[in-house]
Amino acid sequence: MSRNLPYEGYLLVSDMDGTLITETFEMPARNIEAARAFMEGGGHFAFATGRTHSSAGAFLDRVEVNTPCILYNGAVIFDYANKRFVWSADLPAAVTELAREAIRRFPEVGVELITDDAVYIVHESTATRRHTNNERLHYVITDLDHAPRSGWHKMIFAAEEDRLPVFADFAGKAPNHGWDMVFSSTHFLEVLPRNVSKGTTVLHLASLLQIEKEHIFAIGDYYNDLTLLRTAAFSAAPAGAPDDVKAAADVVVGPCKLGAVADFINCIDERLEKAANA
Repeated sequence: MSRNLPYEGYLLVSDMDGTLITETFEMPARNIEAARAFMEGGGHFAFATGRTHSSAGAFLDRVEVNTPCILYNGAVIFDYANKRFVWSADLPAAVTELAREAIRRFPEVGVELITDDAVYIVHESTATRRHTNNERLHYVITDLDHAPRSGWHKMIFAAEEDRLPVFADFAGKAPNHGWDMVFSSTHFLEVLPRNVSKGTTVLHLASLLQIEKEHIFAIGDYYNDLTLLRTAAFSAAPAGAPDDVKAAADVVVGPCKLGAVADFINCIDERLEKAANA
């Protein structure tokens, strides 16, 4: 690390919704400027999001990244510079039975299957329609019997806020043949391959970049960010995060809409300056 490149050898990974971008899908100018300065200072900056490569990529006209990103809540590493999947993990075929039983017992819960190139909605709900509209997703409406039989990076159960906990209780007690579940919002319960999360995948990304674990910084605002925050050497949560997410972070910064990522980079600066003067 040099004075001209103070972030050389460091990786900063930021969640998107509720952290880098607001609930109205705006990106505070402070975040854009701070991310650019971090990269100009030699740092690696990447997204860590539940979004697909096309959905996350829609924001690259506002903020750049200079390293492959963690997508699909950890099931994919995607290289935007070269437009390719660097690494991915898939759900086991047995997860089909969980989806089938969910559709039978909970008709109000939507089911989405996410692959490399599309979102397959195998059961619609108000929440799935809101999801595809908000993120402008390319999607295909089909059913389980006509959806692709493999290549599912994750599955999303989408429901209204008052119904999702009830469904989650059912899903948590159902037979499990190789997957984990995590809430990614008050409307989404996501199913991921076993032992795949933002936290496990950030270590894989760091290894690919030859960056030490002690040089990983991360910021996120929800339960799907917990493993990321706990894995990073230094982590932050925005002020609006749930209390147990804030408790998992090393620092709590300002709210998303006021530039939480910029606040965190200021904290990183203080940390690095303190280490240099120790």
